[in-house]
Amino acid sequence: EENWDGLGMRASGSNDVVLDGCRVPDAMVLPLGTWGEADALTLVNLVAIGLGLVGAFLGIAETAQATLIGGGRSAPRNRSVTLDDRHCIRHLVAENEIALAASRSMLERTARCVDTCLGDSSTSPPAYSDLQELMKKFQCTKSYVNRAAIEVIDRAPTIRCCVATWQLT
Repeated sequence: EENWDGLGMRASGSNDVVLDGCRVPDAMVLPLGTWGEADALTLVNLVAIGLGLVGAFLGIAETAQATLIGGGRSAPRNRSVTLDDRHCIRHLVAENEIALAASRSMLERTARCVDTCLGDSSTSPPAYSDLQELMKKFQCTKSYVNRAAIEVIDRAPTIRCCVATWQLT
């Protein structure tokens, strides 16, 4: 069905696929647990896969920040001061740096928790309650880092606008 509303992510099209009358042989079904409940394997997989995605979102925000900073360090024509001397730009760049530093810290802490919980395969599997706690930490990190990445990238046009306006005057 052509029902994907991607707004800014049109190329990532995730339209629904409807299969009607499709039969799957019992031998090809892999039961992972009770429908609607997350079993231990599901929790482990969600954290393991999701951690890499959170790192990618952080990397995108870091690249946006590096691009902004790199473009504003030199003085424009006929100016004796650089863009670093502009308070509005310094403030926005600092807000981004704070968000990125907090994101890095949270992601590192969560990755260490994943290593501690899942890293030693010679022992018995982690208790389900430990996996639930790990999922809670992961979801907190994912939520914060994703929001911070959006904020960093959302500030980019404002910073660019400040730079462009100042360079024209």
